[in-house]
Amino acid sequence: MSKISSGSLPNMPIDNMDPDELFVKHNISEIKIIQQRLRADADAKQEELRLMVGYVEPKLFTVSIIQDVK
Repeated sequence: MSKISSGSLPNMPIDNMDPDELFVKHNISEIKIIQQRLRADADAKQEELRLMVGYVEPKLFTVSIIQDVK
């Protein structure tokens, strides 16, 4: 069984993928590559969200303290 590199699939938009259509158009090896892309994208977005929340949280705490002082 030959491995398919992620470069051999076209750079498909991952926003509006229909799972049923994917299984009709692609073989299992290609589906696994698509899954890896989706997982990597989800992980990157999760990390971005963690960074944003970590940046906002101290400011919210400060606002809360200022409101308590008033």
